Amino acid sequence: MATLYDLEDQLSALQSKVQALRAAVNGRVVEDYVFEGWAGPVRLSDLFDGRERLIVIHNMGGGCSYCSMWADGINALLYQLEKVSAVAMTNHDGVARQKTISAARGWRFTMADAGRTSFTEDMGFFSSEGEDAGMLPGTSTFTRDATGTIRRYSMSYFGPHDKFCPVYSFLELLPSAAEAEFDPGAASAQEACAQE
Repeated sequence: MATLYDLEDQLSALQSKVQALRAAVNGRVVEDYVFEGWAGPVRLSDLFDGRERLIVIHNMGGGCSYCSMWADGINALLYQLEKVSAVAMTNHDGVARQKTISAARGWRFTMADAGRTSFTEDMGFFSSEGEDAGMLPGTSTFTRDATGTIRRYSMSYFGPHDKFCPVYSFLELLPSAAEAEFDPGAASAQEACAQE
């Protein structure tokens, strides 16, 4: 029988294969989409903020407590991520709603409303069929060369137990009832006590 460490080694090897497959999709040229930014129209190229690399978070909007949890975690990593790449988040919330949610949660990344474009669908984060119909959460990475050509380098979906949300890594170390009880939209025990 495989030990825990053997299984973790196998998982690591599989993750390396997945990363190699993701890298194989790199280089697809994408258009310079025009979004609604907080100060007016903003292009995908503007989100690079003069840099060569861009991480875009595809967020389902303020109505999704899970997407907000992922964004909270990414916000906490922003200082480190911005050492190598620009970081922005797009969803279909209007600018006013984005500003309200961002202020309430303390998000510091650039945000844009992609709702009037085909960006979300073109990047594979919108499904028109099946049980997952609608927007899907995840991330795309982009590069921009000296000529201004934008290419999507890689992408990944967000979901429970992915490597983008450490909350699940901790839940995995607790009895299984902890994950069954978990709701990212519920008030924490400390918040509940403060409200009493």
